[in-house]
Amino acid sequence: MKTFQIHKFGGSCLRNQKQINHLVSTLSKFVNNENKIVVVVSAIYGVTDLIRYCIENLFKETNIILETAKAINNKHQKYIADFPELGEINRVLLKNFCQILNNAKLKNSISNEDTDKVLVIGEKFVSQVIPKYIGKNIQDINAICLTPEELGLITDGEFFNAVINFDQNFDSIIEIFNSYSTKGEIIVVPGFYGVDYLNNITTFGPSGTDYTACALANILNAERAILWKDVNGFMSADPKVVVDSFSIDHLEYNEAAELAHFGAKILHMRAVFPAELKNIPIEVRNMYNSNKTIIMSNSNRDYLPYKSIAYIKHVTLIKVYLSNKTRQIKVLQSIIEVFSKNNLTILAITTSSTAFGFLVDKSKADGTKNIALPNSYDIVKTEEIENISMICIVGKNIGEKSGIATKIIQSISNENVNIDFISAGASPNTLQFTVKQAELEKSVNILHNNLFPKIINL
Repeated sequence: MKTFQIHKFGGSCLRNQKQINHLVSTLSKFVNNENKIVVVVSAIYGVTDLIRYCIENLFKETNIILETAKAINNKHQKYIADFPELGEINRVLLKNFCQILNNAKLKNSISNEDTDKVLVIGEKFVSQVIPKYIGKNIQDINAICLTPEELGLITDGEFFNAVINFDQNFDSIIEIFNSYSTKGEIIVVPGFYGVDYLNNITTFGPSGTDYTACALANILNAERAILWKDVNGFMSADPKVVVDSFSIDHLEYNEAAELAHFGAKILHMRAVFPAELKNIPIEVRNMYNSNKTIIMSNSNRDYLPYKSIAYIKHVTLIKVYLSNKTRQIKVLQSIIEVFSKNNLTILAITTSSTAFGFLVDKSKADGTKNIALPNSYDIVKTEEIENISMICIVGKNIGEKSGIATKIIQSISNENVNIDFISAGASPNTLQFTVKQAELEKSVNILHNNLFPKIINL
């Protein structure tokens, strides 16, 4: 019986025609009588970044809309020459892009709904391109594009950060996929977004195509989800920082999720969840060599208690000092509500009888000095500490194994690096702490040298 396979290709695999031809060649190796292939695609490399920049500067730069449309068109034109019919698709997408943003500029504001509409034009274009290349280069195989709108891929309706409710009935989606796959057709789906019950586009956030792929793997009970990248899967540390970092062969679901949460940008932080629900393996593979990381429920590869070192370079520590007669729970709740309204991501919280400490993602904390915390006699003063980084060591049950935390902390302290804001216990699979940003790379290298033998393959 044929089973579904999900193949996701991100923007780093879609830089030029040569890469798209390689993508098709890679896919052809999986086409056989046992597989029903679904391909999930991102935008051409750089297109979504152009759109984000345009939105961020919409009311600052006079000609930003036209300049962005021209830049996107230049990227898309490379693929239109061989397939003239794609020219009209590109023209309509860019026309809608300009209309939406020009209307927003006239109103001097852009809605969340319109923002998500324009963010996905890159995925919409590529999902029309890939079927053309498949049909041209894989003998006797046709491919068709099915959009989230056509499938009814329903989300919770939250713009920029939507999720899918996996308790809903997916019979109609399964029926659509089966009707095409039984004909031997490869189905191509634009990633990164779904739709709400009113058919409004809602995006899944950065790297959201990973989430689309794993969501479809869940819905279709796929054999596996393969996420194709231009890197060697998960690494023991960032190879840009640690030159002798190495690929990790296997991770468990919770380890991969923690690494994604704490800065490993190779995977969308919520992509693991839908696959884990049905115990579907995720393979993070390099499109240009044999390196890969397999993510599954039990890796049986616990050579070491720790698997990888992740970090977030820019974080801010916000300390809130309390009066002796404070009502801690109410104050904590009110502070978190303020942070939530200002879209601040809280990475960790520590408490004492007289203070709270909030570690906040620096990329979203630039305006914290202007955020009004609750006006309460319970709050004596606040303090904000910047130029710090968070380091996180991830491994199965790392927090429950004797001596590991001591080894990690001592290896850093012995090199005269000051550690602050140590946090453990919320997850048994992580230990995290902060260091001065200037000492981040030094600290990661010290940890890697002390924790990992020079020659080992996890």
